[in-house]
Amino acid sequence: MTVGIFEVNKLVYIFRSALLALLPVMDAAKIRWMEPGVYDPWENITMTLYASIIGSCVDNNAQGTLPHLAAYSIRLADYRSVSFLSESGLILDGKVNALLEFQTTEAPFDTVSLLELDSTLSPISLPIAKPIEACHFNLAVPAGNDLLFQPSMVYCS
Repeated sequence: MTVGIFEVNKLVYIFRSALLALLPVMDAAKIRWMEPGVYDPWENITMTLYASIIGSCVDNNAQGTLPHLAAYSIRLADYRSVSFLSESGLILDGKVNALLEFQTTEAPFDTVSLLELDSTLSPISLPIAKPIEACHFNLAVPAGNDLLFQPSMVYCS
């Protein structure tokens, strides 16, 4: 069995790189990837890549069983039963948050859409937009009434 050691933040940037690499193919196939007009084909691709690159590492974590990773681009009613990615700068500002999706502002996928969560881990407002260059991600894991932020490294089997 091979064990890989990945920094959570690095996995997010690998995911973004995969999306960027697909853009010429999506344009050639006439699959819209930028709002307005994004439909199921692009959404299916992004969700599958996210689950494969980041979700599989969380789900198969060699350190033990973690709750399943929240799906990409799906706003949940609450995040109490799933692991999710959280932007650490907002955490330091007292805003518990969950990564929702990447957006395009000036360049493809240059902005991150984050949901601010309340004490019950339910979204409380419209998403917060933050430039990707200003983001650092960690894995958040609900544990009873607490929220644990996993070390930035995950050991995947």
